[in-house]
Amino acid sequence: MRTESFLSRLTCKLSEEQVREKSDAMANAVGALRAHQAATKATAAMAKYEEKKLTATVDIHAMEVTTRTEVRNVECKEVADIRRLIVETIRMDTSEVIHTRPMDAAEREELRQGKLDLDLDPEHFDRAAPARAKH
Repeated sequence: MRTESFLSRLTCKLSEEQVREKSDAMANAVGALRAHQAATKATAAMAKYEEKKLTATVDIHAMEVTTRTEVRNVECKEVADIRRLIVETIRMDTSEVIHTRPMDAAEREELRQGKLDLDLDPEHFDRAAPARAKH
């Protein structure tokens, strides 16, 4: 048996004032917990976003290395073939036709009126057709 006093953790009744203090402390702790959870969530979301961005960059570079090509902005122009009533999109750097489409109704009407605002392909230029209007 001990002859000296000692401390032991035991339950004790709280006064009304102590209950109010504990309630305030709990509310503050809940607020801090929610703020911490929100910050953690935002940090995780940012990390996930950064990971997706880096993965996309790696994927793009891998594709470029594999295919030995890359996507770039290339100057192009539209050229009208008035015999076939089509419009061709041509790369200015290689003169390659990259897209062909039929002239729409408005373009055909502008052609009829001599106001078509497209270059005319000299290979297909029909001398009987009206000349392109100057702007």
